[in-house]
Amino acid sequence: MVKKPETKKAEVVLATGKYIYIKFADVIKILTMIDEHGQSNKLAARVKGKEHTVRVPSETVNIVKEFVAAHPEMSQHATGKKVLRPAAKKAPLGVAAVANLASGAVRPRGERPRGGVDRCCGFGPGG
Repeated sequence: MVKKPETKKAEVVLATGKYIYIKFADVIKILTMIDEHGQSNKLAARVKGKEHTVRVPSETVNIVKEFVAAHPEMSQHATGKKVLRPAAKKAPLGVAAVANLASGAVRPRGERPRGGVDRCCGFGPGG
């Protein structure tokens, strides 16, 4: 009889608020592994409604959109339709927002803070 592997508690390596760089291809492999073991729904439920986000460069988004569009079975799927939906347009800046940007009180979205260190994961502007 094959012994089932023991469940191990993951060692927390990153402190809260820290980020890492990871290749998009590796993210796909990780999610595929989770799905192959039937755990996608559990992971989705665990992060649903929480502040878990990922910043993705527009170039990567465009590649995914082109890939989904090239496969009719995916482009007709509910998630595929969301992927192919045009990006939401941002509202123009109001007078107060322009004044804050000009004064340096607020930096534009995606701009690195002084010193050149991005406080997020480095996947690109926005998010």
